[in-house]
Amino acid sequence: MIYKGTITVDPGQLTHIERRKPTKAFAKMAHFLTMGLSSPMEEKETFSAVAILQELNRALLAAGIDNIIRLSKDDVDFYFDAEGRRQDLRVAMDEFEQKAGPREISVFNELRLVLEHDTYDMFFIVEIRVFRNHAVGAHPIEIHVDGVVNEFQVDDPANPGALRERMEPYFRKQEIYEAFCGRAQGNFDRFMGDLILALHDHMHVESSRTGSTKNIITRGERLDRNSPTSSEALAEVPGGRAMFEPYHGVATVALAAWLWADICHENGIMNSQVELIDGSGATIGSIEETPMMVGSAEEVREEATHSSSFFGGSGGDGGSSSDSGGWFSFDFGGDGGDGGGDGGSGCGGGCGGGCGG
Repeated sequence: MIYKGTITVDPGQLTHIERRKPTKAFAKMAHFLTMGLSSPMEEKETFSAVAILQELNRALLAAGIDNIIRLSKDDVDFYFDAEGRRQDLRVAMDEFEQKAGPREISVFNELRLVLEHDTYDMFFIVEIRVFRNHAVGAHPIEIHVDGVVNEFQVDDPANPGALRERMEPYFRKQEIYEAFCGRAQGNFDRFMGDLILALHDHMHVESSRTGSTKNIITRGERLDRNSPTSSEALAEVPGGRAMFEPYHGVATVALAAWLWADICHENGIMNSQVELIDGSGATIGSIEETPMMVGSAEEVREEATHSSSFFGGSGGDGGSSSDSGGWFSFDFGGDGGDGGGDGGSGCGGGCGGGCGG
């Protein structure tokens, strides 16, 4: 089971955000992203977007979420944590600055910040996406949260037998299973509430839209973590749903999600009000209020063609990107830190000059 939540912020809320110039590591990012841009408007949009990303990071820091595992612009990774380091924003930007040589820079389409967070009860992946262009009706700032139960961590994801034995007691009876899932849902909801409160307190914005659901990976899917471990190879993994990308250590806490549907089936456990996803994290159907058994991906897709209990679809927001990046075109005032305690100088008036040196 994966607990999934989404928070989005629309452009109208930006007037409430305290306007700080990017500083320290985020100033370095802004400097790199604006180098070589020919349009002053593109420079301003990029500068503003990085400043917003910095403010979102500050809000997460206030909620105790500080372990960055990916920072990217479109297909360019500033950082991909392949080693499990903690509180590593300064290291990330220093390393990127050393590696980055002269290259052609185009205006960004999407900025992406991914963090992981551990609590006693749950493990979370928090993903922030800031879009320059977005579909009509969609919001250009999205925060996606995936959470899994921490109780089912393993030392060796390649050997699921011992984990199955630990999971089995919670699946022997329907009422035990539902009580366990209810406790996990409560823990997830509290985390989401803390995150929304941090956004309100530290960015002075109301979350424009929020939503949450439960995901179950369909039966028969297997967790494949046999991908290369070098940061260069990992950086080639296309952006998708963060919980399903090969970050260091995620497999040790996420393996239970791949076993969940199989163990439910073996014990006759029914589920309701869940989205069904395949092994890549894509939504392929759902079970609504009537409890049902979870099938394989093939069975779910077949059922989706003739049953009102399921719906098909990829889970994407659909539509074409047609609202332009003009929503970033506002000025920032005072300086502010990214909260990470890393070194670096503040950014001056325009980012086309030497900011973050």
